[in-house]
Amino acid sequence: MVPEFEKVAFELKENTISAPVKTQYGYHLILLQKKTPAVTIPFEIAKTAIAKKIIQKSKDSEATALYDQIVKNIKTYMETKNNSSLELMAKQYDLKFQQNQPLNIYDNKIGNDIFSAKTIMAIYKEKNTTKTYEDSSADGSIGLAQVSAISTPKEVTPVAQNNTLVKEAVLETLQKNAKIKTNVNF
Repeated sequence: MVPEFEKVAFELKENTISAPVKTQYGYHLILLQKKTPAVTIPFEIAKTAIAKKIIQKSKDSEATALYDQIVKNIKTYMETKNNSSLELMAKQYDLKFQQNQPLNIYDNKIGNDIFSAKTIMAIYKEKNTTKTYEDSSADGSIGLAQVSAISTPKEVTPVAQNNTLVKEAVLETLQKNAKIKTNVNF
């Protein structure tokens, strides 16, 4: 805990809410529902839990190193167009490997995989067919994409501008076809 947060949290009484607390991360309100007194656990009881944490920390760093190496290898294979090695890695690590998938800026998909709007727009903006784009999702999965060709229909506009254009088009269509008057903001 950052010191400002910790000081207020430990001074609160049970079932009270703090005044706003400013920290380097922003402003916070703290609700203290219950205080639990500190307990000293004998080493004989705690040693198993300590050993598990030490082993887990070691395994976490090994897993992170393996993950970083896999991503590095995939990027290298994608950049050198080494599809046979990509297919082998996909089998070895149970990864999904797809080639020549369409890119859709309307739903942020490359094939069936959803990428962030930021990544999709970077691909369209940069039009770089040698760069490997990396994107991660909320569930912790990672997507790597290399674009072999980019075709942009004339009617395609950046996603940020799309919302306004779609809203205007919907309102215009409603006014023309349904003969209604609109005074709607959405």
